[in-house]
This record gives sequence, structure tokens and C-alpha cells, in this order.
Amino acid sequence: MTFPQLQPHTYRIIALIFLVLIIIGALAVVHSALARATIEVTAKADRATAVSTLTVQLADTAVEQISQPQSLTAKLLSASVSKNEPFTPQSDGKKIPDKARGTVVLVNTSSTPQPLLATTQLQLQGGDMIYRTDKYAVVPAQGEIEVGIIADKEGKEGEVPAPAKLVVVKLNNARQKEIYADVRKPIIGGEKIIAVLSQADFDTAQEKITILLKEDAKKKLSQTIGADLTDDHIIYGAVKVTSEQKIGDETDTFTLAGVLDAETPSLSQDAILSAAKQQYTSTLPAGYSLLGFNDHSVKWKLESLNEQKTEATLRTEIEAFTTITPNAEIINPQELVGLDVEKIKEKLLSNPNVSSIRVTFWPFWRTTAPSFANRITITIQSETTEETTNTK
Repeated sequence: MTFPQLQPHTYRIIALIFLVLIIIGALAVVHSALARATIEVTAKADRATAVSTLTVQLADTAVEQISQPQSLTAKLLSASVSKNEPFTPQSDGKKIPDKARGTVVLVNTSSTPQPLLATTQLQLQGGDMIYRTDKYAVVPAQGEIEVGIIADKEGKEGEVPAPAKLVVVKLNNARQKEIYADVRKPIIGGEKIIAVLSQADFDTAQEKITILLKEDAKKKLSQTIGADLTDDHIIYGAVKVTSEQKIGDETDTFTLAGVLDAETPSLSQDAILSAAKQQYTSTLPAGYSLLGFNDHSVKWKLESLNEQKTEATLRTEIEAFTTITPNAEIINPQELVGLDVEKIKEKLLSNPNVSSIRVTFWPFWRTTAPSFANRITITIQSETTEETTNTK
């Protein structure tokens, strides 16, 4: 069997094809076997809200101290407050006459003080209605004093708009010019509304007296502890209210008597701040460094108090500043295998501590990271330092 004789140029073409295949194979080996990726990460400081849960051990003779990063000891402070508060029914009712009342300022323009007995009679010039003062008063020379007054008779005619002037009936004409009552606020109340008390009236009144009692309790505890407290720092008991009036009564006003107990641990801001710092520092993930705290940002809330009142739970918040530690191995190269530049940046820049990313592939024509994690080199450096590390 004989083979056809090939022309010399045919051999050259075959040789050239083999050479091209060898080059392509070599490039494939370089592309695959020698592929590398270098990812340079610049870390920055991140501002975060550090939330902690602290346990407070309570005792009557406890001395404020930190026993463990998540535990405090303190004394439990208590306050009991009570209040009697008048309220007006909100439902529609019927109007009936009443005696107008209010306050006036007794003025003395003379150089001699003037004593006036309780129930001293006052009157508008040219008017018929008599008003009587509610207390004994001495009007100082060249001075003034405030007193309450009430009309002698019921009815709207007893109301006086401001400004107005009332004379002191029993003084002589000359003295009346020197001493008089100045009406600076309207005298009102010539009629009142008698309404039927409803459950809604009592519910609304209880809400209002609860707010007042909490304010009193908060003020009392703040004075005891020597610092301003908020509702977050206090656990309030149930408000107990009583009233001599009942649903269905007809009245223009009713009174609620309320009692409230409140408690708070005797903890200073410094002790809570120190415990919150310790707790957050102890739970900081590996690979992250703590730069510091904003001490003025600390907030805390008394979340619960156990039934025996021996333990309380606090929730704290403080502004903290962290960054990625140079030489930290917190980025897993396996997660970057096969990703292009944009996908790598998108993934790594989602970390709030990452400021910028620089990605380099080799050979230069590669557009994705190698298929093997051990061929991806990650360097991390701080914005203020030049320290780097290789993570493989």
C-alpha cells in the first residue's frame, strides 16, 4: 500500500497547525494552572449601635459595682406617691347658674399699707354685683398683692372681662382712688354644666391622673438618686384609683384619688457605661478591632424586675467605633471563586468596615477570579496603617 506524496507546502501547513495547537494548549495551562487574583481591601472605622443586656443583682445593702461584664449589683429604690385630682365630665349636660370666681390684683398707689379682711367687698363702678375676697391681705404701700374673689350671687352677670377695675366698697372715695382691685384675668364661672358621669369620664380621668402620678414618682426617685431619670429607667406598678362619685351621678366635677408605686436600681451612669463597654468588648467578633466609644451616647432601659425583686434586667445602647483588624482572616476566598470584579466589589463593600477594593487578575486577560480559593490572595490594610496580610 502506498501513500500519496504530499507537497512541501502541505507539510508546512500541518506543522503550523500543530504549533498553533501547542500555543493554545500552553495558554490554556497558563490561564488555568497559573491563574491568580489579588484583592486589596482598605478598612475604615464603622459607627455602630452596641446593644447589650445587663443583669443587675439587687439587695437592700448593695454597693454599686460591676461583678461581671454582663452583671451589676445595686440597691433597689422605691417611691410611693398619691394624688387627689378634680376632673370635669366630658359628656353633654345641662347648664345651671353658679357664682363667678377668679383672681384679682389689689393695687396700693399710696405710701401707707392697707389691711383688708377676708370677705372684703369689691364692686364694679356703677355695677350691682358684689365680690368678696377669699383671704385676709395687707396691700403694701406702693405695691400689690393677688387674692381670689367670688361673686355674691349666681349667674352670668357676675362674670367680668379683663381688663377692668373693682373698687373697695367700704373705703372712702379718696382711698378708693389709691387702693383698688385690678382685673387682669377674666372673672368667669357664672354658670356650670351638670352632666351624668360615664365610664368614659372615669377612663379619661384615670389616664390623666396616671400621667401626673408617674411624673411625681419620677421626680421623687430622681431627687433620691441625684440624677434625672426618664420613664425608661423606672418600673411603675399598677395605678390604684378611688372616687366618691360613681357612674350615673349628676355633677359638674368629680375627684379621683390615685396611688402609684415605682422602682429603679440605684445605678450611676458611669457604672452602666462601664458595664455596657465591657459586655460589648467581650462579644466583639474575631477579626474586628475596637477603636472606641461615644460615652455621651449611652442609653439604658429597665426592662424587667423579677418577682422576688432580687434581679433586674437592663437593655443598654452605646455608639461604638470598630474596624477590621489588619492581618485578620475574616474574608473567605472560597466565596469569591469565579466572580468578576464587580461581583467581588459588591460582596466585599457590603461590609461597613470596608472603605475600598482593588482587584487584580493574572494573566492580564482574565475577567474572573480563579476556580481555586488557594489562588486568591486577599490583603487588608487600615486607612491609617500600611499593615497587610495574606489570606489563602
